[in-house]
Formats: sequence, C-alpha cells, structure tokens
Amino acid sequence: MAASTLSPPNRRDPPESLLIRTAQVGTSVLNTIRVPGDPFEDKRKSWFKKEFDSGNEKKEMPTIHEGNEVKYLIDGKEAFKEMVAAIRTATGISETGEKANHFIYILNWWMDKEFELDSDEPGVNLRLLLDQASQKDVMVRAMLWNQQLTTQNSAEVDYINSLDNGAAILDSRGNEDLPPFSWVGIPFIPMHFGAQHQKVLCVLGEEGLICFCGGIDFNPDRVQEMGKGSPLHDVHCRIRGPAAADLVHLFIQRWNDHAEGQKHNQPIALGIKGPLIMLNEMPPSAGPQIIQVGRTFGDRNYEFAPGGERTAREIILCAINNAKRFIYIEDQYFVGNPQVEKALCEALQRGIQHLTVVLTHYKICDLPLVQDHRRKFIGKLKEAGGDRVRIFALCPQDSNEETFKEGKVRHTYVHSKIWIMDDEFAVIGSLNTNRRSWSHDCEVAAGIYDTSNNLAMTYHLAHWLRIELWKEHLNLQTPEGSAELADGVASAVHWLDLPYGARVQRYNEEEEGDYHIPVPILGPPIEKLIYDKFIDPE
Repeated sequence: MAASTLSPPNRRDPPESLLIRTAQVGTSVLNTIRVPGDPFEDKRKSWFKKEFDSGNEKKEMPTIHEGNEVKYLIDGKEAFKEMVAAIRTATGISETGEKANHFIYILNWWMDKEFELDSDEPGVNLRLLLDQASQKDVMVRAMLWNQQLTTQNSAEVDYINSLDNGAAILDSRGNEDLPPFSWVGIPFIPMHFGAQHQKVLCVLGEEGLICFCGGIDFNPDRVQEMGKGSPLHDVHCRIRGPAAADLVHLFIQRWNDHAEGQKHNQPIALGIKGPLIMLNEMPPSAGPQIIQVGRTFGDRNYEFAPGGERTAREIILCAINNAKRFIYIEDQYFVGNPQVEKALCEALQRGIQHLTVVLTHYKICDLPLVQDHRRKFIGKLKEAGGDRVRIFALCPQDSNEETFKEGKVRHTYVHSKIWIMDDEFAVIGSLNTNRRSWSHDCEVAAGIYDTSNNLAMTYHLAHWLRIELWKEHLNLQTPEGSAELADGVASAVHWLDLPYGARVQRYNEEEEGDYHIPVPILGPPIEKLIYDKFIDPE
C-alpha cells in the first residue's frame, strides 16, 4: 500500500496505513489502526463519564467539551517554542486596533525567569517576555509553590510583583503556619501538606485563548543539563477551544480563593493590582478533539472544592476500565496506589495485550524510599499480567547493556505523566502514578479523544503521540519507523526485541531491590512513617 501523504496534527514522518499485522505477535486480537474506508465508531461515551462514585454519594465530573484543537508537545524545546509564541499574542491591542483586555496567567511548581526558552532566539527568556507584555498593559498573574525551606520561586514572585501590571503569589495552602524545619535536615516535611504541582499557562491575546497543561513548567532543566538525567524527557499540550476555558477557570478559582489574590480585588491602591480579567464568552470551536479537564485538590478547605477534588484520577480510571487492547504509560515514579493497582490488574485479567511503561531509571531517582514501593507495585502487576507487563527505563542512546552507565545519563530522566489507551484516548497532565498526585497535591490533567472522521485521517491524536514517543525511545525516527510502529499491538514486538540504538532498557526488579536509598540516620519504622506521611501521603 502506498504511503499516506497525510501529516500528523503537528509532527513529521506520516506512517503508512498498514493492513492488520497482529500475526507478528501471534495474536488474533483486533489491531489498533484504521485504513481508508473503515467505518468510524464514535466512542466518546466509553472514554468519558459524567459522574463517579465518591463513597456515599455520586459526584459530577467536569464538563466534557467538544470542538477543541490539541497539539501535543514532546520535550522542553518544542513546548517552550509554542509557549513563547502564545505569550507574544498578548499585545493589549485588539484586531481592530483598540485597547484589549489581554492576560497571561501562570500556575507552576517551579518558575525560572532567566533561562533561554528557545535556542533559535538567543536572549529570549520569561523575564523579557513578561516585561514586554506588562509594558503593553497586559495583565500578568502567577501562582507558584511556596516550598518554604528554600527560596524556590521567591525571586520570580518579587519580580512579577514589581511589574506595573503584574501580581504573583507564593502558594503554601495548608502549611502557612509550618515552623522552620530546615535545621532538622528533612527537606520534604512541607510535602505532608501538599504541593502546588499544576503546570498551566493561559494566554488571552490577538489569536484568542491559548492554554497549556501537562508536565512542563518554566524550568531550565527541560532544555539544559542541570543534574542527573537532564534535560528531562517530558510531554505537554497546547489547547484551543472551549476546554481551554476550564484551565482559565482553574486559575481564577485558585487566585480568588487565596488571601493574597483576594487582596487585589479591593479598590486599587499602593500594592493593589486589581481583580482578574474574566472571560466574557466561551472560546469558539477550534478542532475535532473532545476534552475533559480533571483536577486534584487535597482536603484543605478550598471554597471551590470543599473536601477536596479527585476528578483527574477518575479520568484515568475510566480510561483504564475501558481499554481493550493495550495501555502505554510514561511516569516519573510509578509507585502506584490502591485505585490504579486494582484497575490495571483488572485490565490485565480481562485480556489487554500489553501494558508498557517507561519510567526513570532507579539510579537517578531523586526521592528516597521510592524504589521499594515501585518494585512491589510492579510485582503485583506482573502477578496479574505476566510477560504482558513490560517495564522500561530510559538509558543513554549508545548503551544497550543491562547495567546502567553511570555518568552518561543525558536526557534519561522521565518527567512526563501520560497515558495512552488503544491508540484512541490520551491523558496528558501533571499527576504522577502515586498516592499524593491522585489525592493530595494540586494537579490537573486533560483527557483527550479525537473525533476526526476524515477517511484519509486514519491516525488520531493519541495514535500519533504514541508513535512519536515510541520512535524516540526505540530509535526508529524515520518514515519507515513511523509505518513500522503504526499498530499499537503488533508493533509492541519491538519492545520485546529492542532495535539497535534504542534508548530504553528493561527494568530489573532484582537489581533495583538491592538499590535502596535510605533516609539518613533513621531506621525502617521511621522510614515507613516518613514515606506514608510526607513522601507519598494519601
């Protein structure tokens, strides 16, 4: 069959439309590709749900928005280029040349204003962009995590507050009264109270509303070598259309619920920058993707989420429960929690063909005690799925040996938090597969289903994203590689027999079991307490 001339929504090297290739892996299960002429089956009712069971009551899920355009962004270089372009659309001037109420709203775990965002534009950093925006009377607002034991984000908050049209908040919701613990030598004490972990950028400008969410904040370690495994591997997405309004609404809720944000709603005076600019109308339809935006908030008395919110995890659980062919995950820690363990084990027991996971190698994991919990979680999955559970870690491109090469670990730290089911549904967000992200920290994720029904369009957004990630990890970055990876079931054979130069290696649970990062001075009982209460609380 001739190669398709169709280009993916935002990538290169279109794969061929292939015939069924499941014979390669010895299974008769339906493949995951469509060819021109296949009927289109709209499965939105399978992938999304409108309510969920929250113990004693049913709770509503967030709105399911049709008519969106999503562009996935793999790694920092691509993501920052798009974010720079979006920020520049906020000019303070409408299409007719009149003054316009444009804004830039940022939610970040970490922000650095000084690093170069785009190597193609030397000298362009966030400070320069926000300076220019403020001078054009664009509203700049940011909420960043208050780590408290460090000065992380302090300079950025001071800088934004110094702008004529800027205001920023260090958010420490739940640990405002935390005493100074730095002398104890346990830097993760504030984690007990939850972190502001959402990574969101909302820009209203000349091109309308453009929003971003996923795993990438304005951190130089996405494009620079700043520690083991960096630049980090990550995934983000750009959203236009009605669902983008949910990300603006998220920022407005967070800002107006915070005491520092409420201060700016008072009559303008010294230090008072005025209330937020609101959306006057819903963004118009922009594309074929359906999106549901879910969030996580802990039990910290948010006025907009009394008792907390866990809709982000419900989006993932719904998708796991409806997967029929395969599940692909990229995750920073992958230590599990009771809900995801149950759902994944049930998916394996009902016969999905493979569960493939890419994570950070245990030797560059940056938290103590994580390895033991990850090993136990993966063990449970293998009990349910046997060799259909395939776990890999990123490794240097020039190494296929079983032993990780110390000191040659550039671009091997996995920071992405994505799920792809059956090449039909994708989740891109900020929450890791652990307890704290699913119930404790502030997180956000977008569940995405593509309804493109052009007979020539045989590959949807989740499909393209999976192909591009596998091309990168398996070293198959050619048009032929795209075609070879088209079927998400059959092409999984390449994970069983890794191609030459693949940037992954098999997870070795026995080796990891011997690699235990203890908490200094403390014994196992205290280690368990620290893990359960601080590192990964429920």
